[in-house]
Amino acid sequence: MARVYLDPRSSKSRAVRRWVIDYVGLDRKRVRERTMATTKGQAEALLHAKIHECAKAQILGVTTVQSVRPMPFSEYLLGEYMDHCRSTHTLRTFQVDGYTARTLVEYFKTSNLRSITSGEVQKMVDRSVSQITRTGRPIRPGTINKRLMFLSGAMSEAVKRGYIDRNPVTGIKQLHEHNDRLRFLSNDEEDRLMAVMPEWLKPIVLTALHTGMRVGEIQRLTWEDLDFKRRQVTLALTKNHKTRYVPMNDILVATLRSVLRYTGPLGPSPFVFTNPKTGKAYLSFTHGLQAAAKTAEVSGICFHTLRHTFASRLAQAGVPLNTIRELLGHGSMDMTLRYAHLSPNNHKSAVDVLAQAQPMQFLPVPVRPERNEPATS
Repeated sequence: MARVYLDPRSSKSRAVRRWVIDYVGLDRKRVRERTMATTKGQAEALLHAKIHECAKAQILGVTTVQSVRPMPFSEYLLGEYMDHCRSTHTLRTFQVDGYTARTLVEYFKTSNLRSITSGEVQKMVDRSVSQITRTGRPIRPGTINKRLMFLSGAMSEAVKRGYIDRNPVTGIKQLHEHNDRLRFLSNDEEDRLMAVMPEWLKPIVLTALHTGMRVGEIQRLTWEDLDFKRRQVTLALTKNHKTRYVPMNDILVATLRSVLRYTGPLGPSPFVFTNPKTGKAYLSFTHGLQAAAKTAEVSGICFHTLRHTFASRLAQAGVPLNTIRELLGHGSMDMTLRYAHLSPNNHKSAVDVLAQAQPMQFLPVPVRPERNEPATS
């Protein structure tokens, strides 16, 4: 008998729990599949699609359901493509992928892979612009662009697997993002934050401020990544899959040496920043940072603001942009150029070159305007 049920392997403490579909396959054997569905309705939709495919294959006399089915978009995205993301993306990226995938499935829930056209993708973009989030704000262009990029990656993989002939996202332009204004901490804001920061969070924040590491890189930081002799941090699991080396300054060395290695019932933890309640790496720093920011009356910041602060301070100190790019781990200079305007006197020194090349002897002499005298009769 076909049914759906919650995966017993999912922890009850987790915010998102997965569903399993249970049915009899084409070969008359029982099949249990763990899905990415987070609601019973999503799981039942996947189950009904499986049963329909098996029935149609039996009628046509074929041996595999792949021979008869137009693949549903939801099944492909939540199934095959999410498995692909799990094996190729970092854990934090995969978690974000899951949220993005469920959002796209909600929009294209009745569509098959082959039925999604460029026009349908453009409609999704246009409608997303006018949507309002639960907080009463419109969806940011950057969020829509990330969904578009994720969909493009999914469709490109579908082309490679022979499910569709072309990527319908090709040719769809991304929205313009208003990222010109960067939020970074002033020295006063940092002092106020650190004064009210919980003790467990202080070394984490200082590490971010003095390395520019992403939140996921700090969460995955292990003691083996630290070389105090060479004063260097080695980051192997990065966003662009390239190993990055970050030097340690005196503050960072002192900060990391002050962190006590956690040892629990299962032995010592490999992570530098270990949650003593779980014995594992922290899953999030957001609550602690936001609470400290509220107390310190510092608004408009998130953990990524610390990374902006690191880069902004380097630019203000005159560090070359390419050096900042390498420290941040940017794949290209485009992202790093956001900090170019903070470099001291970079524009002024450029135009001063003209004054040095041309003598000042031809400067115009200021002329005092003549007073209009009243006419005499």
